[in-house]
Amino acid sequence: MDKSPLPLNITRSSFYNSIKKFIRDFRSGRSRPSINLRRNTFGRDFFKGKTVLIILSVLLIFIVGFHIHRYLQIEVAPYVDVEGIEHSPQIISDARDINVVFIGFDDTKNNYRFINMLAIVNLDYQTGELKLYSYNPNYLVNLGSAKFPLRSVFNLLTSKDEEKMIDLLTIIEKISAIRIDRYVAFNYSDLNTLIEKTGVTVIADKNYSIEGNSYAQDEAIGGSRLYDFIAKEAILTDDSLKRQNMFLKELLESLRDTYKLYRYFLDGKEFSDILRTDFTKDQFIRFVANLASSNAFIKTGFASQQLTLEDLTKSNLEEGIPASDILLDEDISKVFSSIAIIKEQAQIEIFNATNVSGIAYNLKRKFENIGITVIKTGNYTEKVEENRLYIPSKTPDNFINTIKAVRAILRDDVRIIFGDYKYNYSGDMILVIGKE
Repeated sequence: MDKSPLPLNITRSSFYNSIKKFIRDFRSGRSRPSINLRRNTFGRDFFKGKTVLIILSVLLIFIVGFHIHRYLQIEVAPYVDVEGIEHSPQIISDARDINVVFIGFDDTKNNYRFINMLAIVNLDYQTGELKLYSYNPNYLVNLGSAKFPLRSVFNLLTSKDEEKMIDLLTIIEKISAIRIDRYVAFNYSDLNTLIEKTGVTVIADKNYSIEGNSYAQDEAIGGSRLYDFIAKEAILTDDSLKRQNMFLKELLESLRDTYKLYRYFLDGKEFSDILRTDFTKDQFIRFVANLASSNAFIKTGFASQQLTLEDLTKSNLEEGIPASDILLDEDISKVFSSIAIIKEQAQIEIFNATNVSGIAYNLKRKFENIGITVIKTGNYTEKVEENRLYIPSKTPDNFINTIKAVRAILRDDVRIIFGDYKYNYSGDMILVIGKE
């Protein structure tokens, strides 16, 4: 029978013949064949391969060491850099999502820091869904017994430095009725550097004329022109908020680009000098990694000036805009409603067992903005010293995402009680607030 030659003519290969001879000599107990370094023998190939392996190993160690060094250089620090600061809103370990507020402080006017960019980013860790809502810093907020525009509040806080950002986040959370878990802040004096480092560009959706600068529709705007495009105006309009929203969306999109993400990692030290946050390093890297792995369309929105019950033609925008909770919640819920929560169709009753008024109402807003139906609010019939979530339903597994959402909003400071509830009820759950 004719034998067909093996593929690639291996039978005629000197390398193949060297291997056969080496094995034959080894089995017969003969001495190892001599190595002729001047010829292309098996021995030469063997040592050449060993050299390559050593070189590759050294190269691998260098690459790993280089990246470890870069990782160790990454630092995260709070916006008000006070040694030993430990105050941070809690993130529950099994939360399905995280809310991060992005704050741009305009520090270019004397020593004041005005909030000129404010947006809440929601990332669903389970689905990869990403949401972005730009908030209007012209809205009035309560500070003591008076009202001030949100943009100027940071300058008016009288709390200690290490508590200022916590107090600011509390104000933002109350007016927006969205749970805030972490923040990322930067100064406008660093904005040009941030734009340069990220290489972000924005495509103009129409023709713009801003403070004497013209931008053509479909123009790719970057560099210093992008700074003017998003930060030039002192008093923000709806157009300003939309442009900021466009910038932040492109910034988030850039984190989905593997090459740009790698560049961010290599320049981690430089970015940590620009971006300040109350994330720990590991939390921040996890957040960015999850951003990078998300691929869903970014759902966006912004708080229009029109979300008020007053006539703005008679208002001075510099003095602030009185927001309507009803109109604002209706708008925010369009972006932040969770399909997973809505599908569960849980109905909740909320009762206030403290001496502080308004707690049940504020929680009602937060719950409804993410899709939970609140069917009743009021005062509780007795005083309790803790937060309790009663679940008399015989099928609590039907409300897993809703229960997680309640725990997250209450920073996991709630005791869950399954079984019978001693008072009359009509909902699937009864939340009793015993702590502020």
